[in-house]
Amino acid sequence: MELIDVQPVEVVLMSESESVKMAFGESLKLLMKSLADVDKQLAADKRTNPEDQLKVPVSTFLNQAARAFNRRINVMMEHRQVSGDVVEGVRLDMAVKGGRGQLLGHVELKAPGKSANPFRKAGWSKHDRAQWEKLSNHPNRCCGKVGAVGRAT
Repeated sequence: MELIDVQPVEVVLMSESESVKMAFGESLKLLMKSLADVDKQLAADKRTNPEDQLKVPVSTFLNQAARAFNRRINVMMEHRQVSGDVVEGVRLDMAVKGGRGQLLGHVELKAPGKSANPFRKAGWSKHDRAQWEKLSNHPNRCCGKVGAVGRAT
């Protein structure tokens, strides 16, 4: 008879909400790392469009966060508002649609150095100001930015 060395196994039971928090936290850490990498790339090559560089990491984060909550989403790039939309004549950076194709919300990215706060428009161009005027009537908007080292503010 051969003896088998068995190592003890630690079993950790988590509630569903703890599991979701962990998955969401891991997604957020990956987003912060991706944004730090984008910062390095932008510093190395000033010809790139900073907002375009943010689209993939933000889209990845949104998809991972949705999975953490057992939801299916589709992130669309360059979403144009058309006649009949709540906000007309604006091309938003991203639209988030649910598993059945229903519009859940929009994401408008701002380049590093541009404030995302509509009451402190540091670095805003005429285009940014006109865009904000159109978006000010959006029914569910959330403004924020990610700093150079990936801190959400």
